[in-house]
Amino acid sequence: MSKVDFEDLSREINKVVALVGKQHLLTKYETGQFVNSDWVKDLNRRFRWDLFWKTPFWAEERWLDLQDAHIDTALRKVMKGLDINLTKRY
Repeated sequence: MSKVDFEDLSREINKVVALVGKQHLLTKYETGQFVNSDWVKDLNRRFRWDLFWKTPFWAEERWLDLQDAHIDTALRKVMKGLDINLTKRY
């Protein structure tokens, strides 16, 4: 992933978090208030990818050349920058 792609991804995820509210998102996910929460094994991964799917980037062709593992590495870095590490409480 290029530096520009990462910066774009980070900016868009930050927008989503700001729009919805960080504390609201944390509480919602940590308490299982989302679709199919009972199937989740890795809450932090589910949270990262849900945020990715809420950005307009998921539909862009530039992501087609990247493996999910590469995108997930970038998403983990974005979460670290936002100081987000969820604890499952349900």
